Amino acid sequence: MVWLGGDYHFRFKNILKYREFDSLENMENHIITNHNAMVKEGDTFICIGDFCEGVDPKELLPKMNGHFLFVRGNHDTHPFFKNMPDGIFLRRKGFNIYITHDPRRGRSFNHIDLVICGHVHQHWRIRNIGNKMYINVGVDVNDFKPVSLPGILDHFSVKKSDVKRELRRFVLDHNSIRHILRRG
Repeated sequence: MVWLGGDYHFRFKNILKYREFDSLENMENHIITNHNAMVKEGDTFICIGDFCEGVDPKELLPKMNGHFLFVRGNHDTHPFFKNMPDGIFLRRKGFNIYITHDPRRGRSFNHIDLVICGHVHQHWRIRNIGNKMYINVGVDVNDFKPVSLPGILDHFSVKKSDVKRELRRFVLDHNSIRHILRRG
């Protein structure tokens, strides 16, 4: 199974201003417990950035299940993250997907259908911008839990088919109106 999540912000004291935890230790324990309840040892976990600050990630990773792949976030300043990519391209179920920390990085790719991101914390979970759907997999909008890639793709497939159906209906309605106007 492939899981995604991010904006964990382990050891980042400032994050407590925005989250209802009384300490970093309680927040970290809560996130790690939720992570391990869903992500199993053989699973892959794609962290979409802002994993930790002020600590070597290698201190935290042994506490967490899964094989980690990282996309660098703006708070991932430890040398461990230096060579991590800003994004990952995938093609699944006929969709072109870009996984990145900051959703603004997905704007310049015209061939992308879906941008999976974080960075925006609790501001939004799903957003359509132009012809792209953006899904925020950060913990702040997902009950501090990771999100499965199959679950995202199922949701996206439904939304994409809804959009296509609405576009077809609009085109049919528009053509009907043009036809009526020509007859009149």
